[in-house]
Amino acid sequence: MGTIAEKLAALQETKNAIKDALIEMGQEVYDNDPFSLYPELIRTLPSGQLPEDICTVTVESANPAMGTVSPGGAASLDMLVTIEATPKAGYKFKQWNRFTGGSSFPSPVTAQSHTFTVTGDVRYTAIFTQA
Repeated sequence: MGTIAEKLAALQETKNAIKDALIEMGQEVYDNDPFSLYPELIRTLPSGQLPEDICTVTVESANPAMGTVSPGGAASLDMLVTIEATPKAGYKFKQWNRFTGGSSFPSPVTAQSHTFTVTGDVRYTAIFTQA
């Protein structure tokens, strides 16, 4: 799995690769732009312009009034990513629903903190219920 320093170095390398690719494609990207802005910049690119080994991990809350989620972002293929759902007062986490290419995975993820290996573009939606 590697050390935290190795993971941070891989993340920085990914950020730099995405930044360079976005600039090459005519996007304005600045050194002080937060990494969380990159998925939105990527979504504005014409289809097929993202390098093959860079994927988008979208993380969202089905109801932001009930809970928040860790930000998604761009990630390299085979990168280990951890997402986190945090319920607000009076609510509890129920599950993550996973979607790729418009279809959902057959079974939801019930762990509030979920670590997975990136194999392609994916979207996770956190579901919360009343406590």
